[in-house]
Amino acid sequence: MKPGVAKAETDELRDAKKRIRFLEQENEVLAESSGVSVAGLPAPRQLLKMISPLVRELAAKTAPVRVPVAVTCGC
Repeated sequence: MKPGVAKAETDELRDAKKRIRFLEQENEVLAESSGVSVAGLPAPRQLLKMISPLVRELAAKTAPVRVPVAVTCGC
């Protein structure tokens, strides 16, 4: 423990670093399994602009087949 740093803060920082490491590993696994290079994807805002019209189309009341749509954005 560093001087001047509360144990609770040290524990919280350690837990946050573990969580970040876990999420980074999970992202690598997902990217490898999908066969898509994360670096090759458009920026999140551009991707959202491309996906949004499709989501609206699928969720429209006039769509031939209505599909429940859930959208999450890591923006």
